[in-house]
Amino acid sequence: MKNREREQLNQEKQNKNEQLERKNLELHQAIQQREALVQQVHILQKELERLQETLNRLNNQCNQCEAQLQREKQIQQQLEQELRAEEERQKEAEQAVREQEQHVRTAEQTLRESESREAAARAAEQQAQADEAQAQVNLESAEAALSAAEAALDAASAQSEENQAAIAAAHARVTQCQNKVSQCQTTLQQRTRTYQLKQRDHTTAQAKTAQSRVQLQQAQAILQTKQAQLEIQKQKVIQSKDKVEKQKLTVNQVQKKLEQLQKDCQQVDQQVKSKDQAVRKTQAQLQRQEQTIEAIKVDVQELKQSTIHLAQRIHQTDTEIPKLEKKMHDIDQKYNAKLAENQRIMTNQKNKQAEEQQNQQYVQQQMTIIRDKNTQMHQAQNQLDNINANIAQVGRSIQELENEKIEQQRLLRTSQQQQQKIEAEHTRIEAKLATHEREKQQCENDIRRLNRDIEQRLRTLDEKQQNMTALQSQMELKQWELSSKQQQRSDRQQQLTTVQTAVNDIRQKMIAIDARKRGLDRDIQQQTTRKQECERLVQQNENDLHAIER
Repeated sequence: MKNREREQLNQEKQNKNEQLERKNLELHQAIQQREALVQQVHILQKELERLQETLNRLNNQCNQCEAQLQREKQIQQQLEQELRAEEERQKEAEQAVREQEQHVRTAEQTLRESESREAAARAAEQQAQADEAQAQVNLESAEAALSAAEAALDAASAQSEENQAAIAAAHARVTQCQNKVSQCQTTLQQRTRTYQLKQRDHTTAQAKTAQSRVQLQQAQAILQTKQAQLEIQKQKVIQSKDKVEKQKLTVNQVQKKLEQLQKDCQQVDQQVKSKDQAVRKTQAQLQRQEQTIEAIKVDVQELKQSTIHLAQRIHQTDTEIPKLEKKMHDIDQKYNAKLAENQRIMTNQKNKQAEEQQNQQYVQQQMTIIRDKNTQMHQAQNQLDNINANIAQVGRSIQELENEKIEQQRLLRTSQQQQQKIEAEHTRIEAKLATHEREKQQCENDIRRLNRDIEQRLRTLDEKQQNMTALQSQMELKQWELSSKQQQRSDRQQQLTTVQTAVNDIRQKMIAIDARKRGLDRDIQQQTTRKQECERLVQQNENDLHAIER
């Protein structure tokens, strides 16, 4: 029994030795394959590191190129804003030139009208002067006739006191001459007043013409200045356009360079991914080979070696557990720090949102101010329309007064004709002298009344013309105020554009903050994933430890 048991043990020992030799041969071959795989992994890792360095260099170049592209785009935007501002100023200069040209045309029209009125006033003055001279000649003739009639009356009285008919005729002739002298004196006084009025009108027209000529010269000088400013502004616009075009070429060049770098990055990234896959594949093969070697070693080692190996593994696990716990504690601290930083960023974002709301409120206030200014401008336009309506009404009133003046002149001519008829009838019918004398006196009173009415109407016409001049001055003042309101409106629109630009900058900053927040969220997510992986490894080690203990 003992011999058979011994033979069985020997046979089992021999079998174990044969198995051990085969396992040693397999172990040697597996170790050689592992060395080859390790060498291949080192080669692939070096190539992968070289490709990653190339990729990092290209990424840095891409980032630098993107930053340069953003700077160039910002410069382009600034140049475009400057171009729009210069074009807006050019439009304003062109509008100012057009308005000044209109002022020049208005001044030229005013000068022509003033010259026409001056010529008419000069002709009227000359005519009034001629009428006055003629009235003076008529008065001298009437006075000479009166002197002759008085001499004839004295001669008739001295020669024959009994010839009452001759004396009566001489008296009648003297009376007629006296009336003629009175009439000529009245006419001379009227002609003198008329000449004085026409002379004053001529002087006023000359002053108005000189003033209009000075205003035209001033308007032309201002027009030349504004035209020169417009030419300078056009040159500025051309220069701004050239700068914008050059900047566009620069942006396109940087954009093409960036696209080429991105293509190179994509190619190198594909190579990196391919090499990484090859490294992972080789590492997987190496890991499988390691597992095979470990399996062979496990098969070679006997229970003692297995027990030693398990004891070493337990000891190694006990050593790694405090390290993992410390690493988990560090990860928790980093997670809390990232969480606090995230909360601070959220607080800053809320502050930025509040600031943006304040900016929006400021923009709304500016818009309200602009709407108020527009309302004031509409009110000023309504006032200007009312003034134009008043001017038109005054023009109609002047036309009516001119019609009344023509009617009064017609009545004056009619009255003069009636007076001539009365004088002829007075000459033919001397017997009815007393009756016709009263009629003549009545007619003269009517003529004086009509003359007073005419003078009153002329004064009213002068007042109307003065009122029209005052209204024109008011209209020009309102136009100037309207131009000021429009300038204020342009300034408000410029302020609104500035505020909108500031709001856009704030929005860009908020977008950058959101991007940074997303990056922090990704970092937190990665830290959380790492923490979960560590917890999984710890749990796996605990499970292995429990399995070994069982």
